[in-house]
Amino acid sequence: QGMDVPDITIVVQWRATCGLSTLWQRWGHVGRAHRESGMAVLFAEKDLFDDMKEEKRFQQQARKK
Repeated sequence: QGMDVPDITIVVQWRATCGLSTLWQRWGHVGRAHRESGMAVLFAEKDLFDDMKEEKRFQQQARKK
């Protein structure tokens, strides 16, 4: 079931070691107790974005042709 910890105002995730649905679930705990606002921060490793860079490069090359 998990833990019910009230009054969470910030969640910090170091590295993207899990899937997006897991991150979304963790971030959903921020500010949940009294419907307050909160903050979620993800410190992701640089190579996580290599696929996005490659796709952008591919699209730029396709436009040049």
